[in-house]
Amino acid sequence: MHLNFKGTRFEVGFSFVLVVTAMLLFFEEKIVLLSVLSSVLHELGHLFLMMLFKEKIERVVFGAFGVRIEKIAFSGISYKKEIAVALGGILMNLGLTAVSFSIYLLFHLQSALIFAIINLLVAVMNSIPIKSLDMGKALSFLLMMKFTDEKADSIMKIISFIFFILFSAFTAFYCVSIKLNFSLIAVAIYLLTETELKIYGQ
Repeated sequence: MHLNFKGTRFEVGFSFVLVVTAMLLFFEEKIVLLSVLSSVLHELGHLFLMMLFKEKIERVVFGAFGVRIEKIAFSGISYKKEIAVALGGILMNLGLTAVSFSIYLLFHLQSALIFAIINLLVAVMNSIPIKSLDMGKALSFLLMMKFTDEKADSIMKIISFIFFILFSAFTAFYCVSIKLNFSLIAVAIYLLTETELKIYGQ
């Protein structure tokens, strides 16, 4: 399903519907809805800065691992602005964490506490310096400011691989020693795919 709005194509993939449906089988409806809302607001953090810097957005895709914004290549904005855009989602989630937790402290709303935790987890996950994640993208642009694109890409591939191994080791330890966690396994599979593609330049 898709629609076009002011030159931007919005798509909702079958994989998105499938993942949400699967999540509803394992988690409470409230948690699923708040997780989707957190993901959407995360992308709005990126989208706001992209619009502020007048970047041209090609597609907004709702897929298996959340919402993805695809911009038109060679937008021409500076690396510093690219870094700001990359970090926009993390900053949005941290801001939502602070606001939601404040609401919980004031009104003792359980939903506000859950939303704060979800946003904090999304912010922490995207702060891992793997190229497919926000912090990795920001670090890539920072390296491009210091080195040639080729050298920056090589350094980023090494950093991504190291942190992917560390995250995979943590996931394996957690699942074996504590309990099986389908969410962490799904994230690990996603990072494996994305990291492999980045390492081999596909």
